[in-house]
Amino acid sequence: MDNFGNPLTLTLPAIDNENSLGEKKNLVIDTTPPSVRFTYDDPDSLVRVEDATLLITATFSDDMTQAALPLISVDYPGPAAADLLNQNMLRISDKVYTYEAALVDNSDGIINVTVSTKDKALNPIVA
Repeated sequence: MDNFGNPLTLTLPAIDNENSLGEKKNLVIDTTPPSVRFTYDDPDSLVRVEDATLLITATFSDDMTQAALPLISVDYPGPAAADLLNQNMLRISDKVYTYEAALVDNSDGIINVTVSTKDKALNPIVA
């Protein structure tokens, strides 16, 4: 019995059984974590508060799970009050997601962007 009281059989069929997993089926076990490439809508890579927002596009190496959207975090230079933590991204396709980040006044430096998600095989992205 499993944890919910359902009958449970842990014995696999013999190799010569038509229901076995041997030789008759091609199984792919995906344990490779996905990767991500970020692109931005600012062609010169110099973000100014006058731009108002920064469109961040995340392109993943694998299709992402549909169970939950990727979560993006944006770490602005300066005071942590403006930072964004675990915001839902917008799905464009199975591999492409976007997020429009508002730019903050009085900050000068590098904006750090990270994302957390899993691919369809439930492999987490490695930061």
